[in-house]
Amino acid sequence: MPLFLQKLRKLGCSDKKPRAALVKSITPDRYGIGYSAIGFKAEGVRAVPLASYYGGTCYEASAEATFSGKYPIARYRYIYLNKKPN
Repeated sequence: MPLFLQKLRKLGCSDKKPRAALVKSITPDRYGIGYSAIGFKAEGVRAVPLASYYGGTCYEASAEATFSGKYPIARYRYIYLNKKPN
């Protein structure tokens, strides 16, 4: 089992949903830092503005910055269907 899951388990978090557990575990820690998909953002947690390079402009994790490609860790999600097009 990965070390981060072991630590989360010690904090009483389930490893069934490690990202949600990570967010839950850092929420009470004012200085806690974690990495997760934006979909797991919860009350008491904020997304950190990021820049693509040192000294560059930082962008909020907003839909606008994501779709424009300015937020540096955004990605597309592809969905494949086994169905003939209509």
